[in-house]
Amino acid sequence: MKKLKFSDGIYNLAKDEAFLKVEKLIRKIIQNCDCYDYHEYNDLYQVGGLAFIKAYNSYDISKNINFSTYLGKVITNEIGMYHRKMKRHLNVPSLNVSVADTENCELLDIISDQTDYEEVALKNVALSSINLNLLAPNRKQIIYLKFYKNKTQNEIAEFLGLSQSYISRQITIALKQLRAKIAL
Repeated sequence: MKKLKFSDGIYNLAKDEAFLKVEKLIRKIIQNCDCYDYHEYNDLYQVGGLAFIKAYNSYDISKNINFSTYLGKVITNEIGMYHRKMKRHLNVPSLNVSVADTENCELLDIISDQTDYEEVALKNVALSSINLNLLAPNRKQIIYLKFYKNKTQNEIAEFLGLSQSYISRQITIALKQLRAKIAL
């Protein structure tokens, strides 16, 4: 139970009783917002309900402000925050948007790749069957770090205390050796 001041007096109300007393106010504030559909109205009603809880918990009768006035400000602020949050999500472009200066061409068509993922998978299987023991130990380690641990040439060079250009040459030599073994 909490003391709440309204225009017609001060009431000692539990949260559920107070909600029933101000529910029409919550709906009125939401209706004044630009709701485009039923779902958005329901979302805003939930935001209003949460704002009511926030207002009920933080209301201070000693400030001599009507609870409904305070609640109206809290609801308005919460709806504003909700709209700002939703606006961030609305700015994500659709991949099905037509691209300017082209006919029947969508953004998805431009950014999609033509990779044959089945062939990539077959190459990966072939790579997994490569015997790295055919390489010198230092090249084996470099190839392992580069292709199995996804390290950059700079990271490998730093890790091994060598130059990046040396790592690059060793990768090139090792790949030539491995290609020669696969071709047999």
